[in-house]
Amino acid sequence: METREQGWKTKWLISSIVFSISGAGLAIFLSAIIIKHFQNPKVSDVYIFTNDFDAAFAIFSALLLILIAFSSLKRGSYFMAGIAMGIGFLYLMNYLWFEQWMTFSIQNGYEIAKNENRLFGIQFVIGVVAFLSGILIFVGKKEKKY
Repeated sequence: METREQGWKTKWLISSIVFSISGAGLAIFLSAIIIKHFQNPKVSDVYIFTNDFDAAFAIFSALLLILIAFSSLKRGSYFMAGIAMGIGFLYLMNYLWFEQWMTFSIQNGYEIAKNENRLFGIQFVIGVVAFLSGILIFVGKKEKKY
């Protein structure tokens, strides 16, 4: 009965690891795009909202998500789940902020940040998978009470 009790927890934690690693991979991809742009900027590819701090934050997020994945190999922790959900929350709020700016620019006929849609789309996906990773860790840590 004990192995069956731990079996469902392991499945949830493995799912959280998959989401953490995929979020880390996307964060590394995002930082590579931003670094490549700022090392060799093109006039046609101007970023209004994205700066070099976004690349640093993406690298830091990737490192934290990898740390969360490794900590979930054994048991996971509520602290790491909170960090994952915090990363997800920050990326999702950044996406919502950008979406509001894009709605404003469309309504007023401005053409701003047309090439940044891809970056903010990647940030949205990072936010979703990081948030899901945190939720899965919470579920995997839950104690079954009879």
